[in-house]
Amino acid sequence: MLRRLKEDVEKTLASKEETIIEVELTNIQKKYYRAILERNFSFLAKGGTYTNLPNLMNTMMELRKCCNHPYLINGICVLLLMCICAQIKFLNQF
Repeated sequence: MLRRLKEDVEKTLASKEETIIEVELTNIQKKYYRAILERNFSFLAKGGTYTNLPNLMNTMMELRKCCNHPYLINGICVLLLMCICAQIKFLNQF
């Protein structure tokens, strides 16, 4: 069986470059982030014990999802639509 690696096939490829762009969380993301932290405060206060580790990992993944993919959080689409409708009503007053 023959196997080729990418670097063997194309030698002129540039090395990968990572660019980190820091952006601020939206107001709704901040609210959900704080709610996740407050809801899981008891697990966070216990620290990283062996029995507590799965709970900390779950909390970490929830926080990551809140930051990276806020529209995957249950109920956020409805909340966003309500905010948008309120803004449209406000703008239509003028």
